[in-house]
Amino acid sequence: MFAKSKLLALVVLVILLVYVHYYYRYPVERLILQTTLQQFEFGILLQRQPVVIEDKVLDLSVLSEKWFPSNKKDVYAIAPSSWARTQHKYTVIHVKEDAEILVLHAGGKYARSQDNAPDPEETLTSIVLQANQILILPFHTLFYTTCSRCEMLAVHDWVTRFLP
Repeated sequence: MFAKSKLLALVVLVILLVYVHYYYRYPVERLILQTTLQQFEFGILLQRQPVVIEDKVLDLSVLSEKWFPSNKKDVYAIAPSSWARTQHKYTVIHVKEDAEILVLHAGGKYARSQDNAPDPEETLTSIVLQANQILILPFHTLFYTTCSRCEMLAVHDWVTRFLP
């Protein structure tokens, strides 16, 4: 009986480790996906690429409750003109003014210093958004914006709550 419970615990642990390892496997190809609110499908988020929502969204909280009703969510802001790395399953950026966001895709090299700047050898992607547009960034994406009126929605799942 004790051997069976040890075996079961080991199997569960292996499955959990494989699942968590998936969070650190980043796409090789770098894309920017675009969609509208009407055509949005959650399967697009599984591609782990930045997603631009072309429509204007006036209230991020309505979208938050409609798309992520059962996820743990936090609303926060970052200092303009600074680099930030997403630590959440998805980071939804809602710009309140026209903005340009520089993105280093997940898995890119960056300086693990105070400013989190990307490695000078890395290729960045520039995404231009109009006021009230939405950008969804996947886990471990590094981004930079000069936008002073941005609202960030951090969407966790049960795994990203505990990952470093």
